Amino acid sequence: MAYDERSADLLEHSDHLVIGVSPTAAFSEDAISGMLAWGAQNFDQIAVLTVSAHQGIYTYLGRGYSLCQARRKARADERNIRNRIHTAQRNTGIEAEVWDCTCPADPAAYRNLRLGVHAAHAQNEDFNKAVNHSVTQVLKNGMPPEWQPTQGQLATGREYLNFELPYFLDTPAVQRVPASVFTYIQAPDFYRHLDPQPDSTLRMGTTQGFATWM
Repeated sequence: MAYDERSADLLEHSDHLVIGVSPTAAFSEDAISGMLAWGAQNFDQIAVLTVSAHQGIYTYLGRGYSLCQARRKARADERNIRNRIHTAQRNTGIEAEVWDCTCPADPAAYRNLRLGVHAAHAQNEDFNKAVNHSVTQVLKNGMPPEWQPTQGQLATGREYLNFELPYFLDTPAVQRVPASVFTYIQAPDFYRHLDPQPDSTLRMGTTQGFATWM
């Protein structure tokens, strides 16, 4: 389902789709297979954006794990989610590039978008609140019910999302494609704060769309 009118137009006319996945139970092999099948029906080119250990470590550090423990768990997550993606590709017969956020095609564009994200954390209170809410829910997953992250843990855990945000904002710039739609199983709380206005720190690319696949 397209998020807005621009996304609806791109959903109809763009030939490039990015499927966002993360190492949670929601992204089972069956779920990823379903996303690939939906993508293949609507797009000529598909890429799957997944997590690297370098990105995933921030979730575990945000939960208070030691650096050694966080590295071990993040590496296991990277292996597991990539195995699920490859199994889904094999089961569906659908080819897709597999990306992670640490290897953009245009590092300068990615870096500039990251700078905008960091500026928005400092300047845009509504965006910051929405991001903090999303990150808190992620960090609390698997932790005792009464556990709450400290401000320092929240800032650390937020780095995981900061890796991905440039792809929400402007995949065409980051990966050098003409136009692209980013899809996820649901629209994140923070998405409504991403702004197509040219003077915004969170400016979206004019050929960037978003859609939920369910």
